[in-house]
Amino acid sequence: MPKTIIIIDDDADTRTYLSTILLRGGYKVLTAGDGQEGWNLVQEHKPDLVLLDMMMPRKSGLNLLNEIKTNPNFSNIPVIMVSGVGQMTGVDMQRYLADKSTDKKIKPGAFLEKPVKPEKLLKAVAEFLVD
Repeated sequence: MPKTIIIIDDDADTRTYLSTILLRGGYKVLTAGDGQEGWNLVQEHKPDLVLLDMMMPRKSGLNLLNEIKTNPNFSNIPVIMVSGVGQMTGVDMQRYLADKSTDKKIKPGAFLEKPVKPEKLLKAVAEFLVD
């Protein structure tokens, strides 16, 4: 049975691009166009992994990450942030994730900068979905 991945991104082109890569990689894919729709899908389907954009309407990616990671029913679901926020803001997300002083903060398992190369996406996903 293929692993289920939910892609949550407000950009339809990004959802299509990521879905195509993952479907070709053998995964089952569900998509949501905003954070609230994504939260509903997470609760309904309890996916094996979530790909999450950072800036979205109705519920930001950071708010949704917090909801997933603080809910005992979903806290074990790996979340990979896929965002262009670093390019837009100059924030170095890789450094933030590696910073040990932020251990107590809720962080995604990984961060991928848009646009993501297919092989990089599949490699990151596979690291979290080993059997």
